[in-house]
Amino acid sequence: MLTPDMLNQIKGSIELLKNEGEAITRRFYQILFERNPELKNIFNMSNQREGVENGQSRALADAIFAYASNIETPEKLMAAVNRIANKHTSLMIKPEHYPLVGEALLEALCQHLSVGMDHPAIEAWGIAYGILADIFIKTEEDIYAGNENRDGGWRGFRPFRIDRIVRESEHVRSFYLRPVDGGEILSYRPGQYIGVKFDIKGHDRSEIRQYSLSDGPKVSLEGGYYRITVKEEQGAPAGVVSTYLHRQVKVGDTLEVSPPVGDFYLNEGGERPIVLLSGGVGVTPMASMLKVALRTRDSADITFIHCAKSYREHTMHGNFAERAEQKRFKYFTVYETDDSGDYQGFLSDEMLDAMGVDFGADFYFCGPVPFMQHVAGLLRARGVARDQIHFEVFGPSLDVAA
Repeated sequence: MLTPDMLNQIKGSIELLKNEGEAITRRFYQILFERNPELKNIFNMSNQREGVENGQSRALADAIFAYASNIETPEKLMAAVNRIANKHTSLMIKPEHYPLVGEALLEALCQHLSVGMDHPAIEAWGIAYGILADIFIKTEEDIYAGNENRDGGWRGFRPFRIDRIVRESEHVRSFYLRPVDGGEILSYRPGQYIGVKFDIKGHDRSEIRQYSLSDGPKVSLEGGYYRITVKEEQGAPAGVVSTYLHRQVKVGDTLEVSPPVGDFYLNEGGERPIVLLSGGVGVTPMASMLKVALRTRDSADITFIHCAKSYREHTMHGNFAERAEQKRFKYFTVYETDDSGDYQGFLSDEMLDAMGVDFGADFYFCGPVPFMQHVAGLLRARGVARDQIHFEVFGPSLDVAA
């Protein structure tokens, strides 16, 4: 229980967290992995190596800042808690991990403030962290138990065999996964994702990544498979897991899979029109949403806009174009570097007007964070309400639609 004095200590930390939170959380990660190297198995260490550039420390600092700012009204954070808890369950975060994280966080605060663990501010943050940890533990257990007790459900990681691999574009492939035990699998909401654990030869730890399910859940349930669609990350350093998937994994290999989770999914019973916007490989959850929407809605109320660098990098274009011809939903392409799409350049307000986009619709979007921040900015400028905006972020994330 936080006393009035403790609340004042937390509130007094807000300015520090706002200005120096990133430095504190960088130190937190160092302490955490020095003391608990086994936790590297459940963190994306590629993100850690890239450091500040990818926003990992910034995202955690912003989360702590948000908690401090809402310390007396934690119910305002429940949407964010639910989103993070879903991510945690895909990684199989356990209650015993929370004290380890708390100890490292408090130590980082102590070092930054040059105070001891008995300082009133540290004691206050210790109580506050415990309250937040309890909220996460309960929320996550509800998700674990819910998935375990549904038809086809399980808890933890379950072995799946790669049944088929399909090349979708220059750097993107789809992987069809079937359970090794041949049993039933969980259905899921269009837009949700699974966690996949990789044990890569020559690596001293497992790697876990989250991938949106890119097929319709009804089809996947009846066919007994999940489909993930993965881009091979180029550049230096190349994506450790994506490179492994594209260059080493073959049909017949086995991967460990956690149950489908995620709070980003299509509202199948919604009455408003829908606009699906994707950038690059962010098309994957949209593929699932579109398949379901075409079964449950009037196609005239569906608009799908995909943005890519070029036609060569447009994943599943042929499939979407064929379905648009058959089902008559509105389908537009925007390519940054070539003129073979409907529009060239970056998605703009003028393009949205030319497409006849209904700004009273529900908007679902996924892609690189800069793309989503750009989309959110376009929508805010047109007066689109926050409850009409739905998005997914993997890796270090900020509220792009804040």
